[in-house]
Amino acid sequence: MPSVLQLLRDVVSAYYHVLAIKADGTVAAWGTTLNGATNVPPGLSNVVAVTGGKYFSVALRANGTALAWGLNNFGQTNIPPFATNVVAIAAGGEH
Repeated sequence: MPSVLQLLRDVVSAYYHVLAIKADGTVAAWGTTLNGATNVPPGLSNVVAVTGGKYFSVALRANGTALAWGLNNFGQTNIPPFATNVVAIAAGGEH
């Protein structure tokens, strides 16, 4: 196995971009930069899950909170304030 793969805990594909959780709990993203889907927010850490949709991305932190970024034309990056103690995340095309 290439040594660089040992630095990743998880990798997921989204709509024209890819998200990965690094061994240190931070997120790497690559692919299209359209609408900011790969612009991982600074300081994002302690991530346990990632997912993505059409030009947006979502991360779940170990503390049960989620953060989303990228295209928000349908409110898909607006995480409701009552969404606490989250245990899993998923994303669709535009939701």
